[in-house]
Amino acid sequence: MCAIDLTKQNAETLRHYRELVQIDTSANNESRAVDYLKKTLEAEGIPAKILASDPARPNLVARLKG
Repeated sequence: MCAIDLTKQNAETLRHYRELVQIDTSANNESRAVDYLKKTLEAEGIPAKILASDPARPNLVARLKG
């Protein structure tokens, strides 16, 4: 079992929260937030895929093996 450093985890969570809040998603343009999340997940080794029938309003799908 591995121990989680909650101080480090909380700081990382807050950093991502701040980044997301600052992304302009007005006018139904969520793609910037989806791009940020995809990049973040893939940096952690989590494969992610963007699916969209409307390019301005995409969905992000990520799966963890379990």
